[in-house]
Amino acid sequence: MMSVAIIAVLLIVTVGLLQFALSNGTAAERDNAEMLAFQTAESALHRGLSVLHNSDVIDPSAVATTSFAENGGTGTYSASLSGLVWTITGTGIVANPASPGNSIRRTVSLQRQLFVETSPLWQANYANTPASCLTISNNADWNAPLYVNGDVCLDNNVKLSGSSLQVEGTLSLNNGASVGTSAAPIAVAKLKGGCLPGPHACSSADKVYASSLTTVTDALTKPPIDLPKWYARSKPGPLNPCTTGSFQFDDDGTMNGSRGTVTLDPNSSYTCRYDVGATTLGELSWNQPARRLTIAGTVFIDGNIFISGSVRYQGRGVLYAFGTVTVSNSARVCGVVGCDSTWDPGTNLLVLVAGAASGTGFSVNNNAVYQGAAYARSNYSLANNAANWGPTVANQFSIANNSGTYKAPGTLHPGAPGSDWALAAVPGAWNG
Repeated sequence: MMSVAIIAVLLIVTVGLLQFALSNGTAAERDNAEMLAFQTAESALHRGLSVLHNSDVIDPSAVATTSFAENGGTGTYSASLSGLVWTITGTGIVANPASPGNSIRRTVSLQRQLFVETSPLWQANYANTPASCLTISNNADWNAPLYVNGDVCLDNNVKLSGSSLQVEGTLSLNNGASVGTSAAPIAVAKLKGGCLPGPHACSSADKVYASSLTTVTDALTKPPIDLPKWYARSKPGPLNPCTTGSFQFDDDGTMNGSRGTVTLDPNSSYTCRYDVGATTLGELSWNQPARRLTIAGTVFIDGNIFISGSVRYQGRGVLYAFGTVTVSNSARVCGVVGCDSTWDPGTNLLVLVAGAASGTGFSVNNNAVYQGAAYARSNYSLANNAANWGPTVANQFSIANNSGTYKAPGTLHPGAPGSDWALAAVPGAWNG
């Protein structure tokens, strides 16, 4: 009887141990499956984040829901935009070894906040002339901040009265030219190469009057232009036609200037808007009776842009020309009806971009007035009593007989060279 009792106890213990071992094995398999599901979810999340970073981040449809096979299961990523916040979600699904026919699902998510990064160069006028001298002459009164990557030559009673002047090369002042005045010095002069002849350290003896005078510059560079990117991504544009209305941005589906010269202010109205659901991503519309141009987003015309009449624009946006931009013949391209100092760049700001690779890419001349920002891949001309109230970024400047009231634009609309959307992590937004 004793032997039978011992054998019974041993059997009970053995069965218990076997059940414990099986239970631990199943738990280990489930733990491993949980880990694989989590790894797959994280992989999906990072794939979705990568797609977002390489897309038009302001487009709500930029990231399509996508599934893929991984770790013996399925990963899926998706993203949604609410205001200026993206929520990116990754899901991992693998088989549940403890429950055949069922699965284990893990989901993780994070958020990214959209914001605009704009080059500080857009708060001044920038001339990229490292191998030549930027010449301003003929009684010009230049009252805007100026940054020159090269030499500056002032002649014939030119007055530089903007808040700041930065020169990477040398400064030459002749025939009554001056930087500021003794009664009204400019705020900052950063003159790395000094004044000619010599060169020597600039001072009031050279007619350089500044509250702060130094040889240390900010060493900024001209923002590059990416024509192929905006030819492909502009909405509306050559590859993304209007969803409402119509406008001919291109003639042949290739970025080559085939559209010729386009007059933005013709004798008849036009409407072109690009919408994604209830969101308008871009617009270029012309109300001829009201002489009103509506601009939003980033727009691309595969040709030249010409304006010669009175245009009041509304909105904030960027308009690319593959070739040249010309504002001429007493044209008025302004952000307010009176074309006066009530213009607020924070409310209405048009950025015109000239993609011409050589020659004079951007011209404002013959009594024309432009209230906006200008970018020329090549050179810029402002002459014959013309005025540009906003910042200009170009190579060589040709400036004579001009006036105007400069206004710093603050942040430019994304799409301008040196200004684009960026993504920042939202603290505490990780879930999983």
